[in-house]
Amino acid sequence: MVDASASAGFLAIQRHAAGPSNTASLSTAMESDEPTDLECIDDYFEQGQHDILDKKIRRLFPNSEDDVLPYILHAIVQQSGSALLAKYHLVSECTSIINSEPRLRNMLLVGDYKSVRLLKLFRPKPTFKDDKLRKHAPRAIEDAWKGDYRGKAADHLWTHIGDCLNMRPSDPNRRYYARYSAIVQSSGMGKSRAVDQLSKSHLVIPVNLRHIDSTGYPPSDVPACNYLAGSTTQRDAFLRSCSFLHGLFIQTAAVMGSIKEPTAENFWKYMNEGMGFGGHGQNRQRFYLAVQSDAADIHTRYSVHFPDIRPSDDSVDKMLLNKDFPLLEPFKALCKALGHESESQTEELAEDSNEGPSSKRRKLNPQYPLVVLAFDEVYTLAKTEDNGTWSRFIEMRRAIRGLRTFPLFTLFLSTSGTLFGITPSPGRDLSTRMLLGGDVMLPFCELGFDTFAQRLDFKNAVSLRKITSEEHLISYGRPLFFLDYSQGQEGDIFDFAAQKLLGGPVNKDEDLTSAQKLACLAQRIPIEFLSAVYASQVSDLEKEQVHSHMRVVLKVDRSLETMVTTSPSEPVLSEAAYSVMSTRPQFRPPRALQTILNGFAVNKGELGELIVALLFIMARDNAVGPADPFGRPLDNKRWCSLTGLLTSLFCTPPAASDDHVSVATSKGWHFIAESLDQTELPLADTFKDSKVYFTHFIKVHQHALVHVEYLMRLMARGAAVLCANGQPGVDGIIPFLFEGDEIKPDNIGVIMFQVKNDVKYTSFPRLNLFHAMDPFSVEILSHPTRVPVIRIVFALAATTPTIRLPDYPITRKPLTRRASASTSTKKSYTTFDFWVSGLSSTILAPIGNDEESTWDSLLKTSYSWGKIYTDDLELPTTQRTTQRRMMNPGAATDSEFWENWCSLVPPLASGSEV
Repeated sequence: MVDASASAGFLAIQRHAAGPSNTASLSTAMESDEPTDLECIDDYFEQGQHDILDKKIRRLFPNSEDDVLPYILHAIVQQSGSALLAKYHLVSECTSIINSEPRLRNMLLVGDYKSVRLLKLFRPKPTFKDDKLRKHAPRAIEDAWKGDYRGKAADHLWTHIGDCLNMRPSDPNRRYYARYSAIVQSSGMGKSRAVDQLSKSHLVIPVNLRHIDSTGYPPSDVPACNYLAGSTTQRDAFLRSCSFLHGLFIQTAAVMGSIKEPTAENFWKYMNEGMGFGGHGQNRQRFYLAVQSDAADIHTRYSVHFPDIRPSDDSVDKMLLNKDFPLLEPFKALCKALGHESESQTEELAEDSNEGPSSKRRKLNPQYPLVVLAFDEVYTLAKTEDNGTWSRFIEMRRAIRGLRTFPLFTLFLSTSGTLFGITPSPGRDLSTRMLLGGDVMLPFCELGFDTFAQRLDFKNAVSLRKITSEEHLISYGRPLFFLDYSQGQEGDIFDFAAQKLLGGPVNKDEDLTSAQKLACLAQRIPIEFLSAVYASQVSDLEKEQVHSHMRVVLKVDRSLETMVTTSPSEPVLSEAAYSVMSTRPQFRPPRALQTILNGFAVNKGELGELIVALLFIMARDNAVGPADPFGRPLDNKRWCSLTGLLTSLFCTPPAASDDHVSVATSKGWHFIAESLDQTELPLADTFKDSKVYFTHFIKVHQHALVHVEYLMRLMARGAAVLCANGQPGVDGIIPFLFEGDEIKPDNIGVIMFQVKNDVKYTSFPRLNLFHAMDPFSVEILSHPTRVPVIRIVFALAATTPTIRLPDYPITRKPLTRRASASTSTKKSYTTFDFWVSGLSSTILAPIGNDEESTWDSLLKTSYSWGKIYTDDLELPTTQRTTQRRMMNPGAATDSEFWENWCSLVPPLASGSEV
C-alpha cells in the first residue's frame, strides 16, 4: 500500500480524470451532475501556483470581456505547459470551444481561471488501453511478445550505447552530464522489445514505471513506480532516487549471487518468469518489494549525506562526484558479483571531481557498460513541479550522474513522447549545473521498419490480388499490427489501427480534434513539419503527433532542439485513415487541411500539390466506397477501375462542350516520331480493364523515382507519388495496372499531373506543359510500351472553371520502314491529356457546393533530404543512416529504402538519375 502523499503524487503524474473534485468555486458555474468534459478533475497545481498564474492573467487582461476570452483561454493553456492539451495553443480552437460551451464562457467572464485549469476538457486523454478495445487481446499480446524476435534493433541499440560512450561533446570544454540516452519513437515501433532482446546478451536491469491503472505491456513494476512517484518535494525526489538505485543494485547483486550461472540471459529469465498481461511473476514482484524496502531503510543515510538540495547547488554535484557518495558502495558490490572490479574507475572519479572540465582524463574503460539500467514508461517522472523548477526525472538523472565514470549506462523509454523532458537541450534544461557543465547524449530512434514485410521479388509474378490482401499490407510498417494480426486479431485490426491513429477510442458522432484530423490526413498525403523554425508551442503539436498519433521520428538534431518526423508509407494506417475519413460525415478533409496549413508550422507546398493530392484521395475513396463497420471497403476490394477514379474526380457534364468535356468519352493522341494522330477509342474503352490501387501519396526525394520500375514497387504499398522538389515536367504520378492482375513494367501505366498556382495559367491549355510530360524525357519509361498514359495539368488559380482538351494539330506523316526502326520509334506513346482550370464544384466532383470558399482559401495558403538520414557527427558506423532509410520505405533509390520489402530495381538504361 502507498501512503496518501504517494498516491497524490501518482495522481498528479497520471494526467487523467480521477473523479470530480470538490472545488467550491465550480459550484456557481456548474450545476449538472452528469460526467462531462466540463467536469472538474484532479489538480496539478498547489493553491499558491494558482494564485501566481491568475495574477499574471489578470495583469495581461484586466477586463474579461467577450472579445478577449479566446486570448485569455489561450494564455491559460500556454502558461500551464504540457498539463493542458496542446491543441488549445491555437486561438481558433479556443474561440471554437468557448462558443460551444456556455459554462466555460461564464467561468472566464467571472475570472474563475483555477476552475478552467481543472476541467477534464483541457486534459490530455488517458493512454489508450488495448483491453478496453478488445477483451481477448491480452493473450495475443503476450504470445506476440514471446515469439521469435525479428530485426536488428537490439544490436543497433548496443552499438548506439558504445557510440555514446566513445563520443566526445562538440565543445571540448564541456563533458556529458551523465551516461544516459533516451529511446525516442512512437507507439508500436518496438522500443520495449528491443531492450528486452538486448537483455538476453547484456545485463539489463528493467524498471517499468507504467502507471498502475494503465494496461499496456510489459506491466508496471508497481512498488518501484509507487516509491519514485511518491515524492512531494525536490529534495525528497532526489533522496528517493538515490535510495531506490541503492536498493536496486543490492537486490541485483543478490539475485546474481543466487543464480547458478550468473549470466545476463539467466537474469533476464529470472525477471521475466511468469510475466503476463496482468502483472509480473513472483520473482520480479518479490525483487521490487525488496528494492522498495531497502530504499526505505537507506533513505535516512542519504538524508544525512545531502542535508539540502537546490537546482543551482554546486556542492551537491561535488558530493556526487566524491569517493564517499554512498551509491558507489552497492554498485561496486554489483560489479564484484559480476566478476569485475572497478578500482580504475574510482581513481578516475577522484581526478574528475578535483580537476576542471579540460583536465586530461583517461579514456573510459570498458568501451561498453557492464550494467544497463532501463527505465520504461518514464513519463511518470517527467512532470515538472513548483512552476517548472524540478521534476522527478531530473532528480533521478542527478543521482545517476554520481556514477558517471563507472560502467553503468541508463536508458529512458517513453511512449508519451516527452522528448524534451527526457533529453532536454541546454536551453530547456531546468538544472543550472546542467547548463554550465554537461552535454546530453543523443537519443536512439532507429528501431527499423518493415521488419515483418512479405518481401516481394519482382523477377517473379506479383499480382494485384496479392498486394491488396490484408496479409500482405499488414506486414508492412511497424511490428505492432503484424504481430497483432498474426495472433488471431484479424477481425478488428483496422478498427484497432484507427484507434491507435486517433490516440484512443472516439465515438462515431464525436467530432475529431485538429490533431486527430492531422494524423489521418498525414497518412494519406505527405504533410511535413517545418522543424527548424517553429515556435515552442508548435513543437508541442509535433510531439503530440509522435506520442499519440503514430508519427515516426527519423532524427533528432545534435542540439536536441528539433526533430525530423514523418508519417511514412504504412498501408495499414492509410487504410485506417480511409476508414475514419469515409465514415464520419463531420470530417471535411479540405476544412481540416485548411486548419492544418493555417494553424500548424507545416510545409504548405509551392504549387498546390497537396490540394491536388487530396482531390485524388477523395476521388479514390468515393470510387472504392465507404468502409464497413470493421474498417474494410465493401467486398474487401481496395482498388477501383481507372475510369471509376476519373469520373469520381471530374464531373460529367449534362452535355459535353469544348469548355467542359466528358473525360470518359474523350479521345487520346498517338505521338509517333514526328506524327500526331487521334485515337480511335475513347478513354473509357481504352482503359476498360484498367485498375488503380493507391491509398496514400508519399513525397519522394529523388527524380529517378518516377521510373516505372520504382512506381510498380510503390504500387505494392498502395503508394502514389508526389515528385521531388524541382522535378522537371511533372509534380505527381499515380501508377495503374493496364489490364489483368499481374504487376510488371510492360503492364504499368501512369497518371501524370502538373499543378500551377499562378493566375498566368488560365483556362487555355498550354501545349508546352504537356510536351514537358513526355514519359520518355521525364524518364518514366525507358522502352516502348503499348500502355497509354494520362496527363493532366491543373491550373488552380484560373478564374474560369473548365476541363479542356489541348488543341494539338493533326500531322499524319506515314513512317518509312527505316523510320519505324529508328530510335524515334522508341519515343512513340499514346496519351490522354486534360487541361483543368479553377477549383469549382462544376468540374471537380470532390468539391461540394458549399465548400468552394474552403478550397479557394486552401489555394491561397498554398531542405536537402539527404541530411535527414545522416548525422553531423563522426560516428564509427553507418548503421544509424541505414536504419533511418529503412524507416521511410520507397523515398529514394538507395537499396536500404527497398531491400526489406521487395527485390531491388535492376540497373536502368543510361540517363536515369540516381
